[in-house]
Amino acid sequence: MESTSPQGDFFDYIDIDAIDNKHNVVTEPKHLAVKNAPSRATRLVRKGDILFSMVRPYLRNIARVESDGCIASTGFYVCRCSNAIDSKFCYYLMLSDYVVEGLNQHMKGDNSPSINNNHITSWLYPIPPLAEQRRICDSIDSLFSTVDSFGTEQLLLHDAITLCRTKILDYAIHGKLVPQDPTDEPSIEVLRRINPNFQPSDNLHYDDIPNNWVECALSDVCTEFIVPQRDKPKKFDGDIPWCRIEDIEGKYLNGSLSNRLVSRETIAEMNMRICPVGTVICSCSASIGTQAIVTKPCCTNQTFIGLVCNPKLIHNEYLYYFLSSQKEKFLEIGTGTTIKYISREKFEGYHIPLPPLLEQEHIVERIDYFNSILDGINRSLAP
Repeated sequence: MESTSPQGDFFDYIDIDAIDNKHNVVTEPKHLAVKNAPSRATRLVRKGDILFSMVRPYLRNIARVESDGCIASTGFYVCRCSNAIDSKFCYYLMLSDYVVEGLNQHMKGDNSPSINNNHITSWLYPIPPLAEQRRICDSIDSLFSTVDSFGTEQLLLHDAITLCRTKILDYAIHGKLVPQDPTDEPSIEVLRRINPNFQPSDNLHYDDIPNNWVECALSDVCTEFIVPQRDKPKKFDGDIPWCRIEDIEGKYLNGSLSNRLVSRETIAEMNMRICPVGTVICSCSASIGTQAIVTKPCCTNQTFIGLVCNPKLIHNEYLYYFLSSQKEKFLEIGTGTTIKYISREKFEGYHIPLPPLLEQEHIVERIDYFNSILDGINRSLAP
């Protein structure tokens, strides 16, 4: 690998976000002023190089560089091929389960598990003769072309399902998913009964919500924001689950957390907080906007912030679905270059459209109903 420094006035920078890990191509390199160059912008890359992200390698942020003139982040290992290996073969090889899952075994770190250069250079790679490498690549290209032609309609349907879920959430938070009940007590009246000093903000983000809804901050409807301890426990020898981003699979946290348990003594020593049942945990870094509802008391790593709902104002399931609808906006307000981060203060001040409690229940029921239908369609598409 070659190190370099950006020259001139502007340069094209490839960071982790520039990789489309579904298609494994470089899609959006950043065009930056040299004076604003991140300290990690020192990897010189050339056409034909293969980029392999050493941060969370299981995400397969891997791509082949198709043009000269870019500088990549030091978060990548850059594979530059000698005359003994074809660039495209190397690309397919680094994408293989054999390489990715093999290197995953060496990951270290809790918030951003990573591997290092030595893990990649010391791994053993099967290299056939050059002519056979090219025949293998031709076969792979041909097979992929066939698969793509058969899978286009299915992919379109999957895309439509994803879009449908997004639209359902959008309708839900704008009061268009269930009929309005004029007899429901307006949310602002409930808020003022609990907090007589409540005043709606002048800077509104939702100007089309129903009259009996109110726009307020998350701090108005949550009794607590649990910010986790940033240090990882040194031992796991207790009975309180320790939650990481890898443990989030659906709406609720479940027994999959049982492999990492911390003791109450460790919790007290580290001044950690336990998230009570019903807490909505939301990723404030790494996979921003990934959330779940806590079903048994647990602690979390630094990825999450815990939002404890005031049950007189908001249902945790409504809050869960609202946060699910905000992933793109969370990414916009997150700070940081390689890994975005949202502070507790931004969460506390984040605006939410609040329906009456009974309507929140109806909204959750309706979303669950539609999701069950879409889940059934997805299952029918599975091979």
